[in-house]
Amino acid sequence: MKPHGRVIVAMTGLALLLGLVAAGCGGKAKGEAGGEGAAEAALVAFTDPVSKLSLQYPSSWTKTSDSPLTFSGQDEFIKLEVVARTADPLAAAKADEASVRAVTPEYRAVSTVSSKEVKGAAVLSYEWGLEKSAVTGKPVRERADRYYISLGDGRLAILTGSAPTSRFDREQVRDIALTVKATP
Repeated sequence: MKPHGRVIVAMTGLALLLGLVAAGCGGKAKGEAGGEGAAEAALVAFTDPVSKLSLQYPSSWTKTSDSPLTFSGQDEFIKLEVVARTADPLAAAKADEASVRAVTPEYRAVSTVSSKEVKGAAVLSYEWGLEKSAVTGKPVRERADRYYISLGDGRLAILTGSAPTSRFDREQVRDIALTVKATP
């Protein structure tokens, strides 16, 4: 085989390997459209006996905290909290934005709106700066959607989903928010 032929074979193998690694990490291979046709981890069910809530999370992620309930992937996470509020979700999201801004490095608001897809919910969307990536050790810009979901029993579930902006999947966070339910 000629030297340039070996280079082509090596580059093709490297491209395939990188694609497999990106798919296995829940990310998208470079050049993929966000959402359509992208490989996503299946969601698995979890019921929290303390908060009396159930939700689904990506099967490739691990539970990293009980309080608040948190599941993490590589530089990405979902966090679920419950508060006793009777206010409507949009009012709660707007009232909470200042406290989120105060504790979130490099906070930049994107929007605060009633959700058209998750019934009885509002969503606060923002970007922020993660000081040190668990993957690269370097700072990374993150995007987060924070859902305020009325549970219909005087409680409000707050689900925050965050990932690097380059691979943030709004639909995945929405799909997880759709699974949040009060349990008996």
